[in-house]
Amino acid sequence: MSFSFDQFLTLNVYPSYPVQDLHRTKMWYLLSFFTGFCTLIQGFVLLANAFAVLNEDRFLDPRGWTLLQIQGGRTTLKGKIIGLIHLCKFLRLPLIVLNIFCLFARNAQDGMQKLIE
Repeated sequence: MSFSFDQFLTLNVYPSYPVQDLHRTKMWYLLSFFTGFCTLIQGFVLLANAFAVLNEDRFLDPRGWTLLQIQGGRTTLKGKIIGLIHLCKFLRLPLIVLNIFCLFARNAQDGMQKLIE
């Protein structure tokens, strides 16, 4: 018995064939893509969180990484990194929402992997 993508869309997660055959289906490939994509997104969110909590007075100012010290030099690599750090500090609310989404996605990912095992 083959597994169709329509069964996945209708959330038929209990197929009538053994669980060992699930690894050769489209659902397994879809779940493996979802797992890799979620891991990549979580890595970027962790990096953005690290930039968002940097203290400008303690860490950035002594090293010359403030916006005032790069006047007009945003085309350099250092200027672009400083702009990215300040962007993460400015967009804290969307970052909080993205963190919540990552938590739910990770929970769903763990639930789907338990279904396969």
